[in-house]
Amino acid sequence: MIYAFVGWENALVPAGETRNPARAMPRGLFWALGLVTLLYVLIQTVSLAVLPDLAESERPLVDVGAVLFGPAGAVLITVGVIISVGGNLTGAMFTAPRLTYALGREGALPAWVSTVHPLYRTPSRSILLFAVVSFLLAAYGTFIWLAAMSSLVRVGIYMACIAAMPRLRQAFPEAEGFRVPFGWSIPVGAFLVCGLLLSQVEWLSLIVTAVVLLIGAAIFLWTRSRRVA
Repeated sequence: MIYAFVGWENALVPAGETRNPARAMPRGLFWALGLVTLLYVLIQTVSLAVLPDLAESERPLVDVGAVLFGPAGAVLITVGVIISVGGNLTGAMFTAPRLTYALGREGALPAWVSTVHPLYRTPSRSILLFAVVSFLLAAYGTFIWLAAMSSLVRVGIYMACIAAMPRLRQAFPEAEGFRVPFGWSIPVGAFLVCGLLLSQVEWLSLIVTAVVLLIGAAIFLWTRSRRVA
Protein backbone atom coordinates (compact mmCIF):
# COMPACT_ATOMS: atom_id res chain seq x y z
CA MET A 1 0.00 0.00 0.00
CA ILE A 2 2.82 2.41 0.86
CA TYR A 3 4.46 1.87 -2.53
CA ALA A 4 1.42 3.29 -4.36
CA PHE A 5 1.77 6.64 -2.59
CA VAL A 6 5.51 7.32 -2.78
CA GLY A 7 7.64 8.94 -5.44
CA TRP A 8 6.38 12.52 -5.25
CA GLU A 9 9.57 13.54 -3.45
CA ASN A 10 11.61 12.82 -6.59
CA ALA A 11 10.34 16.08 -8.03
CA LEU A 12 12.44 17.90 -5.43
CA VAL A 13 15.73 16.48 -6.71
CA PRO A 14 16.01 18.83 -9.73
CA ALA A 15 14.20 21.66 -7.87
CA GLY A 16 17.29 23.86 -7.94
CA GLU A 17 17.14 23.90 -11.72
CA THR A 18 13.61 25.37 -11.78
CA ARG A 19 12.62 29.02 -11.83
CA ASN A 20 11.65 30.27 -8.34
CA PRO A 21 11.58 26.80 -6.71
CA ALA A 22 10.39 28.13 -3.32
CA ARG A 23 7.13 29.12 -5.02
CA ALA A 24 6.83 26.58 -7.81
CA MET A 25 7.67 23.32 -6.02
CA PRO A 26 5.07 23.43 -3.19
CA ARG A 27 2.32 24.40 -5.62
CA GLY A 28 3.38 21.76 -8.10
CA LEU A 29 3.46 19.07 -5.40
CA PHE A 30 0.03 19.94 -4.02
CA TRP A 31 -1.54 20.06 -7.49
CA ALA A 32 0.07 16.77 -8.48
CA LEU A 33 -0.97 15.00 -5.27
CA GLY A 34 -4.52 16.31 -5.57
CA LEU A 35 -4.96 15.26 -9.20
CA VAL A 36 -3.37 11.85 -8.66
CA THR A 37 -5.57 11.21 -5.63
CA LEU A 38 -8.66 12.10 -7.66
CA LEU A 39 -7.51 9.85 -10.49
CA TYR A 40 -6.89 6.93 -8.09
CA VAL A 41 -10.34 7.31 -6.52
CA LEU A 42 -12.07 7.45 -9.91
CA ILE A 43 -10.20 4.41 -11.24
CA GLN A 44 -10.95 2.40 -8.10
CA THR A 45 -14.62 3.39 -8.13
CA VAL A 46 -15.13 2.46 -11.79
CA SER A 47 -13.14 -0.76 -11.43
CA LEU A 48 -15.18 -1.99 -8.46
CA ALA A 49 -18.43 -1.08 -10.20
CA VAL A 50 -17.45 -2.97 -13.36
CA LEU A 51 -15.70 -5.91 -11.69
CA PRO A 52 -17.05 -6.57 -8.14
CA ASP A 53 -14.56 -9.44 -7.57
CA LEU A 54 -11.62 -7.15 -8.42
CA ALA A 55 -9.47 -8.53 -5.60
CA GLU A 56 -9.45 -11.98 -7.22
CA SER A 57 -8.01 -10.69 -10.50
CA GLU A 58 -4.31 -11.01 -11.31
CA ARG A 59 -4.62 -8.22 -13.91
CA PRO A 60 -7.33 -5.98 -12.47
CA LEU A 61 -7.11 -2.98 -14.79
CA VAL A 62 -6.64 -5.13 -17.87
CA ASP A 63 -9.70 -7.18 -16.94
CA VAL A 64 -11.71 -3.99 -16.37
CA GLY A 65 -10.68 -2.72 -19.80
CA ALA A 66 -11.74 -6.03 -21.35
CA VAL A 67 -15.17 -5.86 -19.68
CA LEU A 68 -15.74 -2.26 -20.77
CA PHE A 69 -14.32 -2.29 -24.30
CA GLY A 70 -13.54 -5.91 -25.16
CA PRO A 71 -10.12 -7.11 -26.39
CA ALA A 72 -9.24 -3.62 -27.64
CA GLY A 73 -9.75 -2.27 -24.12
CA ALA A 74 -7.43 -4.89 -22.67
CA VAL A 75 -4.74 -4.01 -25.22
CA LEU A 76 -5.18 -0.29 -24.53
CA ILE A 77 -4.78 -0.77 -20.77
CA THR A 78 -1.72 -2.98 -21.32
CA VAL A 79 -0.10 -0.28 -23.45
CA GLY A 80 -0.94 2.26 -20.75
CA VAL A 81 0.75 0.07 -18.12
CA ILE A 82 3.89 -0.19 -20.26
CA ILE A 83 3.97 3.60 -20.73
CA SER A 84 3.43 4.14 -16.99
CA VAL A 85 6.23 1.76 -16.00
CA GLY A 86 8.49 3.27 -18.64
CA GLY A 87 7.82 6.75 -17.30
CA ASN A 88 8.59 5.56 -13.78
CA LEU A 89 11.90 4.07 -14.90
CA THR A 90 12.79 7.17 -16.89
CA GLY A 91 12.13 9.38 -13.88
CA ALA A 92 14.24 7.11 -11.68
CA MET A 93 17.10 7.16 -14.19
CA PHE A 94 16.98 10.97 -14.10
CA THR A 95 16.84 11.48 -10.33
CA ALA A 96 18.55 8.55 -8.57
CA PRO A 97 22.00 8.91 -10.24
CA ARG A 98 22.04 12.57 -9.18
CA LEU A 99 21.73 11.44 -5.57
CA THR A 100 24.69 9.07 -5.75
CA TYR A 101 26.60 11.77 -7.65
CA ALA A 102 25.97 14.25 -4.82
CA LEU A 103 26.95 11.65 -2.20
CA GLY A 104 30.17 11.05 -4.11
CA ARG A 105 30.97 14.76 -4.14
CA GLU A 106 30.34 14.99 -0.39
CA GLY A 107 32.57 12.00 0.33
CA ALA A 108 29.78 9.66 1.46
CA LEU A 109 30.42 7.39 -1.54
CA PRO A 110 33.57 6.69 -3.54
CA ALA A 111 34.64 9.66 -5.68
CA TRP A 112 34.29 7.43 -8.75
CA VAL A 113 30.53 8.09 -8.85
CA SER A 114 30.99 11.88 -8.82
CA THR A 115 32.62 12.01 -12.24
CA VAL A 116 30.75 13.83 -15.00
CA HIS A 117 30.86 13.03 -18.70
CA PRO A 118 33.31 15.36 -20.50
CA LEU A 119 30.90 15.99 -23.38
CA TYR A 120 27.35 15.70 -21.99
CA ARG A 121 28.16 16.95 -18.47
CA THR A 122 26.00 14.25 -16.91
CA PRO A 123 26.95 11.94 -14.00
CA SER A 124 27.62 9.11 -16.42
CA ARG A 125 29.23 6.72 -13.92
CA SER A 126 26.40 7.18 -11.43
CA ILE A 127 23.90 6.50 -14.21
CA LEU A 128 25.80 3.34 -15.21
CA LEU A 129 25.98 2.16 -11.60
CA PHE A 130 22.27 2.72 -11.06
CA ALA A 131 21.40 0.90 -14.29
CA VAL A 132 23.51 -2.14 -13.40
CA VAL A 133 22.19 -2.39 -9.82
CA SER A 134 18.61 -1.92 -11.01
CA PHE A 135 19.00 -4.65 -13.61
CA LEU A 136 20.45 -7.10 -11.08
CA LEU A 137 17.67 -6.43 -8.57
CA ALA A 138 14.99 -6.75 -11.26
CA ALA A 139 16.50 -9.93 -12.69
CA TYR A 140 17.10 -11.78 -9.43
CA GLY A 141 14.58 -10.22 -7.04
CA THR A 142 10.81 -9.96 -6.92
CA PHE A 143 8.59 -6.92 -7.17
CA ILE A 144 7.25 -7.45 -3.65
CA TRP A 145 10.71 -7.36 -2.11
CA LEU A 146 11.79 -4.35 -4.14
CA ALA A 147 8.57 -2.46 -3.37
CA ALA A 148 8.87 -3.25 0.34
CA MET A 149 12.51 -2.13 0.53
CA SER A 150 11.80 1.05 -1.44
CA SER A 151 8.80 1.95 0.70
CA LEU A 152 10.53 1.27 4.02
CA VAL A 153 13.55 3.38 3.14
CA ARG A 154 11.40 6.21 1.82
CA VAL A 155 9.22 6.32 4.94
CA GLY A 156 12.37 6.35 7.08
CA ILE A 157 13.68 9.30 5.04
CA TYR A 158 10.35 11.10 5.48
CA MET A 159 10.62 10.70 9.25
CA ALA A 160 14.22 11.92 9.26
CA CYS A 161 13.27 15.01 7.24
CA ILE A 162 10.37 15.81 9.57
CA ALA A 163 12.60 15.35 12.62
CA ALA A 164 15.14 17.77 11.11
CA MET A 165 12.60 20.59 10.75
CA PRO A 166 13.17 22.19 14.20
CA ARG A 167 16.92 22.34 13.57
CA LEU A 168 16.47 23.71 10.05
CA ARG A 169 14.08 26.43 11.19
CA GLN A 170 16.55 27.40 13.89
CA ALA A 171 19.48 27.43 11.47
CA PHE A 172 17.64 29.41 8.76
CA PRO A 173 15.16 31.67 10.55
CA GLU A 174 15.06 34.21 7.72
CA ALA A 175 14.73 31.71 4.88
CA GLU A 176 12.08 32.64 2.36
CA GLY A 177 9.75 30.02 1.02
CA PHE A 178 6.63 28.03 1.73
CA ARG A 179 5.56 27.52 5.36
CA VAL A 180 3.10 24.80 6.29
CA PRO A 181 0.01 26.25 8.05
CA PHE A 182 -1.35 25.11 11.44
CA GLY A 183 2.05 25.19 13.11
CA TRP A 184 3.49 21.86 14.17
CA SER A 185 0.25 19.88 13.94
CA ILE A 186 0.87 18.68 10.36
CA PRO A 187 4.55 17.66 10.85
CA VAL A 188 3.77 15.86 14.11
CA GLY A 189 0.77 14.13 12.55
CA ALA A 190 2.83 13.13 9.51
CA PHE A 191 5.55 11.68 11.76
CA LEU A 192 2.98 9.62 13.68
CA VAL A 193 1.40 8.36 10.44
CA CYS A 194 4.82 7.28 9.17
CA GLY A 195 5.44 5.41 12.41
CA LEU A 196 2.04 3.73 12.13
CA LEU A 197 2.83 2.60 8.57
CA LEU A 198 6.17 1.13 9.64
CA SER A 199 4.47 -0.75 12.48
CA GLN A 200 2.41 -2.70 9.92
CA VAL A 201 5.44 -4.08 8.06
CA GLU A 202 6.49 -7.72 8.45
CA TRP A 203 9.66 -8.40 10.41
CA LEU A 204 11.32 -10.19 7.50
CA SER A 205 11.01 -7.08 5.31
CA LEU A 206 12.46 -4.97 8.11
CA ILE A 207 15.42 -7.33 8.48
CA VAL A 208 16.22 -7.36 4.76
CA THR A 209 15.99 -3.57 4.56
CA ALA A 210 18.19 -3.24 7.66
CA VAL A 211 20.83 -5.44 6.02
CA VAL A 212 20.84 -3.25 2.91
CA LEU A 213 21.16 -0.12 5.05
CA LEU A 214 24.04 -1.67 6.98
CA ILE A 215 25.84 -2.36 3.72
CA GLY A 216 25.34 1.27 2.73
CA ALA A 217 26.58 2.42 6.14
CA ALA A 218 29.69 0.25 5.77
CA ILE A 219 30.44 1.83 2.38
CA PHE A 220 29.98 5.28 3.91
CA LEU A 221 32.33 4.57 6.84
CA TRP A 222 34.94 3.02 4.54
CA THR A 223 34.82 6.01 2.19
CA ARG A 224 35.03 8.50 5.05
CA SER A 225 37.99 6.69 6.62
CA ARG A 226 39.87 6.77 3.30
CA ARG A 227 39.05 10.45 2.93
CA VAL A 228 40.35 11.25 6.42
CA ALA A 229 43.49 9.21 5.81
